[in-house]
Amino acid sequence: LYANSTYYLSFTSSTDGMFDIYITTSTNGADGTWSEPTDISVENIKAEESDGDVVPFMFSLKYNEDAGYFGLGYAASSTNAIYFTTSTDGSSWSATSTAYSWNNNFVMDFYGDTVLFAVKASTGSNHALNIVTSTDYGATWGSTVEAFSRDISTFDDPSSSVLDVEIGSDGTFHTLFFSV
Repeated sequence: LYANSTYYLSFTSSTDGMFDIYITTSTNGADGTWSEPTDISVENIKAEESDGDVVPFMFSLKYNEDAGYFGLGYAASSTNAIYFTTSTDGSSWSATSTAYSWNNNFVMDFYGDTVLFAVKASTGSNHALNIVTSTDYGATWGSTVEAFSRDISTFDDPSSSVLDVEIGSDGTFHTLFFSV
């Protein structure tokens, strides 16, 4: 991620099966000089679903050029929640807010004062996609809305994933969800 003439590299690292989110910075990423990585996650993040499948989107770090803020969304295994926090510099972070109370794979976008999470909400015979938004930089969250639902009870080996989400410059939401 490149913002404010600085490269920001975010990654996870595991200790005893639990993951934390780290960030390191460089003003010239090509020369290999990076800051000491800093742990920016309040809670350990979730690496697996209850059935053992690896969650492909454990965290999402975005820079909101319109607002001049970084936004970090992540799923915490210790609380089964998805959290959101902001930063103006990528090193000092605001208190987290709970964006969603069920922990599953998600994608996030952050534009202007709006934060958007699209969360996979599939259950046994139903693939679904839930949307939750904030219009005050993640301080408060609106009600969860089911954006997509599909009965998959007749499929032999169904799978689904939420692939991407974007807030358009006109405020419209766009999402890509895969369901077989």
